[in-house]
Amino acid sequence: MAHHVCKLIKQIDASIRTIMGGAHPSSVPDEVLADTHVDIVVIGEGEMVLRKLVGDLSKGVFPPTDTSALAFREGDRIRVFPPTSYIEDLDVLPMPARHLLPMQLYFRHAAPHGGAVKRHPVTNMITSRGCPAQCCFCSIHTVWGRIFRVHRPERVIQEIESLIHDYGVREIQFEDDNLTLNRNRIQDICRVIVARRIDITWSTPNGVAIYALDKPTLRLMRQAGCHHISIAIESGCQRVLNEIIHKPLQLSKVSPIIRAARKNGIGVSVFFVIGFPGETMEEIRGTITYGLKMRVDAVLFFTAMPYPGTELLNECLARGLLCTPVNYAQMRINYPMFDT
Repeated sequence: MAHHVCKLIKQIDASIRTIMGGAHPSSVPDEVLADTHVDIVVIGEGEMVLRKLVGDLSKGVFPPTDTSALAFREGDRIRVFPPTSYIEDLDVLPMPARHLLPMQLYFRHAAPHGGAVKRHPVTNMITSRGCPAQCCFCSIHTVWGRIFRVHRPERVIQEIESLIHDYGVREIQFEDDNLTLNRNRIQDICRVIVARRIDITWSTPNGVAIYALDKPTLRLMRQAGCHHISIAIESGCQRVLNEIIHKPLQLSKVSPIIRAARKNGIGVSVFFVIGFPGETMEEIRGTITYGLKMRVDAVLFFTAMPYPGTELLNECLARGLLCTPVNYAQMRINYPMFDT
């Protein structure tokens, strides 16, 4: 649909510049620019890059003076310039412009991420960016990079209080990839929520890294209103975690953390991914058995999906498991795309 919109724009006025950004264009900018209705791709974080780009375009400057994190066409040639840096201090960014969104419409529709919601109105927040892990199926680094960067606790609290005051929000879903990676930071956030008696409940439907959790942190999270966490375990086989997925997780840590969460009154959902190249049928069955024996609220199994920009996609192409060009429209986590 985005390509179709660009086509319509060019039909109206071919001189209008069309710019795409986000996860897919960041992963395969050359493929996106193969569509001649698309002029420019912003790769990764867009805030600073797009502002500079629009400034140049408004002055009639093209190609732009700073090409970092951009891809564009020069004649018949597609030029791709990966990001050379990321925003180190996220606090330089303004608050999300929620006043430009129909927030009340979202509240009335009441369709939050996942089913573990305790109170409405509910909305989401992202307080950090970047993931240092090397999981083979994850494409988030194509947008946020691998360096972990955060909003400071004071800025997080400011946004929470703004949501409560301006929109009447009673629950927040933190969509961070690594909300708890910096234990001191999440503990400081929780302590302020408790000290100020901020009336909020919250959950982590996007998953948290279990290797970053410990019992004191879980206890503080519960005191600060956390009522449900999702944990991305991925496999019940340590070999698959180490040699195929490359996730820095020891299965021996899983059960104690889940017990600690439930002891503190925090609900738990767990995620698994099956069907990787090199994973045996016995290991898949073992993961399913492992998951079904866990004492948690929900167990979710997904099929390995070779998203653009991932090691998994490269592996599948190298093994001849995918037809090219890859049909991205088929990419759904409940629709296997290749047969091992």
